[in-house]
Amino acid sequence: MNGRPAGLEPFLSQEAEIVQRDADQAIATCGGDARVAVQALVAMVDHLKAELAERDDAIAALTASVSRGYARGFGERPPPGARDKVLRKPVE
Repeated sequence: MNGRPAGLEPFLSQEAEIVQRDADQAIATCGGDARVAVQALVAMVDHLKAELAERDDAIAALTASVSRGYARGFGERPPPGARDKVLRKPVE
């Protein structure tokens, strides 16, 4: 046994078929030259890494520009009637 759960075998065989088909397509696109196909794929991976880095930078800039108080409650709605309650500092 290869150490993988038996339930994953159909998925892994299907995934292997897809990867094989995609590899064949990449090689065919590059005129049948596997070396050129690998070079093209490495260039694409580098391009995608650079694009992700740009997006990470943009997300970091947006995150820094949003106040923590707003971000903390982002997407949350107050429970019904919560706006009617007045919060008061406890008397010491």
